Amino acid sequence: MNQDFLSNTELFFSSSIDLEENKIIISDEEFHHLAKVMRKKEGDKIFVTDGKGAIYESKISALNKRKAALNILNSIKYTDKLRNISFYIPNLHNKERMRFAVEKLIELGFTKITIYNSSRTVAKGFNQAKWEKVAIASIKQSLRAFLPEISFCKNLMKSEINNLIFFDQNGTDKLIDARGKINFNNNISVLIGPEGGLSEEEIKHLKPKYLFKLNDYRLRSETAVITVASIISSLECFA
Repeated sequence: MNQDFLSNTELFFSSSIDLEENKIIISDEEFHHLAKVMRKKEGDKIFVTDGKGAIYESKISALNKRKAALNILNSIKYTDKLRNISFYIPNLHNKERMRFAVEKLIELGFTKITIYNSSRTVAKGFNQAKWEKVAIASIKQSLRAFLPEISFCKNLMKSEINNLIFFDQNGTDKLIDARGKINFNNNISVLIGPEGGLSEEEIKHLKPKYLFKLNDYRLRSETAVITVASIISSLECFA
C-alpha cells in the first residue's frame, strides 16, 4: 500500500486499535461522522489513523447505534520527520487567527506545538480539549498519521527552551539559508513572537541560540507562523 491510496479518501481517527486482534473500534463523535455524515455501512472499506504514525486500511464488520467495529486489512507506517522541532506560538487574542495558525502547523507536519502566554499576551486562557479536537480534525483533513502534542506554557519567564531559533528585524541571516547553520538532527525550538513582541526581559531569559530575519516587512504573528513552518518543512533534510 503506497502513498497514492490517500489522494482521494476520507481519513478517520481511532485510539481504540487492537493489533493483536486486528480490530479497530470507532465511537463517539467519530462514529457519528462515519455513520451519520458519511453514511458508511457494513462491508465498506475505510482508512483509519491511530495518530501514532500508522494508517490502516480496514473494513467495517459491524455497526450499531453507538460504535463501529472494523477489521484491519493493511497498514502503512510513517516517519515523523519533524519530530525534533518544537514550535512555540503566542496565545493570540483573535481566536480565528489562532486556530488558523495551529491548523497550518499541523497540515505542514509539525507534531510538537506549545501555545504560550507572554507579558504582553491579552488572551490568557487555554482549553486543552478544544485543541485536541482541532488537532484530530487537522490530521484527518491533511491525511497526517501523527497526532500532534499541543501543550500550554502559562509563563515564558518560568520556562526553559533549548536551542531556540528567534526572529528579529535586525537579524542578518535569513531562515531560508538555515540549513548550513543549524543541525536539525538535534532538538530545535522555534518561537514566534506575540502581538506587540516579547519584552527585553523575556528575550534575555530565553537566551536565543539562533537569530534570523524572515523578510524586510513586519508580519502578523499567524503569518510568521505559516512562513517559518513552510520554510522549515521545505528544507531538503525533511524532504
